[in-house]
Amino acid sequence: MTAASAITRIERAHPAVVYGLLVSLTAAVFVPIAREVRPGRPGAISFWPGYLVETRATILPGMENHFALYFSDKLPPPEVVRFKLMSLPELLWHLREHTVDVVVLGNWTPYRQLVRDRVVKNGYALNRRIASAIYTLPLEGRR
Repeated sequence: MTAASAITRIERAHPAVVYGLLVSLTAAVFVPIAREVRPGRPGAISFWPGYLVETRATILPGMENHFALYFSDKLPPPEVVRFKLMSLPELLWHLREHTVDVVVLGNWTPYRQLVRDRVVKNGYALNRRIASAIYTLPLEGRR
């Protein structure tokens, strides 16, 4: 039995338990995000915008659709701009320029290893690992 089929069986038998677990995991992720986001710099990078719902954070423009990086590689550049999708080069620029203080990487992060390596290389430190990994700029690296 795969993990996905086991979760599906549990979900069918106990939907409230699975829903409660998902809410708990999401809450465990958004609490540290809320703590790290500052009023003057509310932007954050998350590959699932739902992690930012209960925070003061705003999703970095272009990341509103969690499939943006998947689609931006398959579209011509004018279409990427037209549909306001984040491209990989643009995302890497934001990491290099520290335009946000908080980055959340989850299981569904496109180019996960590359993005994680660039997050760390650009000075972000692992703040917390729950269902996702939350990276933040140390205070001395913040703008």
